[in-house]
Amino acid sequence: MAENFIREIHQILFQGVNAIKIGFPGRERTIRIVGGEYKKHGNHVLKADGTIHYYSPAIAVSAEMSELVAWYFQNHQIIHPRGISAKVHHEITRIHPFTDGNGRVARLVMNLILMANNYPPAIIKNDEKETYYNALENADKGNLKPFTKIVRTEVEKTIDVILGIVGGKSQNEQGRVARRNFPSRLPQART
Repeated sequence: MAENFIREIHQILFQGVNAIKIGFPGRERTIRIVGGEYKKHGNHVLKADGTIHYYSPAIAVSAEMSELVAWYFQNHQIIHPRGISAKVHHEITRIHPFTDGNGRVARLVMNLILMANNYPPAIIKNDEKETYYNALENADKGNLKPFTKIVRTEVEKTIDVILGIVGGKSQNEQGRVARRNFPSRLPQART
């Protein structure tokens, strides 16, 4: 995983997009976006509780992304793939290096790391977003375990679906069959 690779993913996601609208309805503004280019201004999000969460300042993005990639190369053979993928995902969302699309890039990089290590993707469904955001908020506070657990759970769900399909079972039977026939499918995380 190289910094240029992460930027290329963003560039692919934003092909044909040259601007986005941000802000509240009636107070929106249009800002220019270039796929693969790091943000030029600070960004933040208004959380459900009304507080504002600020991401890394634009001036720090390049250095923080370089540190993330260096950390990955120092640890990817030591820490379990679920732990590495969760940490990289969290760091991309924490830094928020791009003007838009940071969550999508983080999820793609996480899943590419998993698949490169012979795991299926961890798919975060819309109805699981609140748990996902809460786990990322815990990671912001230094506790990555809840997010790593989400990655593990979603990988296991994907395995259940795949084994169910391969076994020709109905959607309801898939989980039971997979868990019965593949009880030790994932080793414990080394995080």
